[in-house]
Amino acid sequence: SRGTTNTETINYHNNGPAKHYYLRVYLKDDTRNQYNMSLGLASSTAQVTGRITLESYLGGPGRNSVMEFRQPGTGVVIQSVPITLDQFGNYNASVTSCTYDVAVKFPNWLREVRYNVSVAGTVTLDFTLKNGDATEDNRVDIADLNTVLSRFGMSGTGDLDWDGLVSIADVNIVLTNFGMIGDPPPP
Repeated sequence: SRGTTNTETINYHNNGPAKHYYLRVYLKDDTRNQYNMSLGLASSTAQVTGRITLESYLGGPGRNSVMEFRQPGTGVVIQSVPITLDQFGNYNASVTSCTYDVAVKFPNWLREVRYNVSVAGTVTLDFTLKNGDATEDNRVDIADLNTVLSRFGMSGTGDLDWDGLVSIADVNIVLTNFGMIGDPPPP
């Protein structure tokens, strides 16, 4: 009827890479006139930079992992971005501008999450990851200690500090962080 205002709210979350999206609205009034309105929506790309400190790491640069950008409060991964650390632990990731829970985990280290981060333009996020997760279950417990002790004197699995040999230093890493649990993974 005349004088009535209709309001429609549409919420849309872009789960894909940055692209252009368009919304077309058709309106009709009581005189059967048709009105068209188009609205162009474009998502922008942001840069997330910072330093990731890997506790008790003696290896060199070039450590690779994936940074997860999750829908806040749900754990649902929206984007996964490969990252490589330089010799100082610095990284750079390009991601669609949005608000995220940002998670990072490297093999042998516990996951760390920054919650409800508004990512637009350039954002700096630093992380310090706790070492000792030899079994990759995001906790430091008796299973990790057993793994390190069973591999003592060898290379590879159990070499938590990446110095090339499973040693007393690796046992100490597990004992120091024993009982710690990383931030939760997505459901």
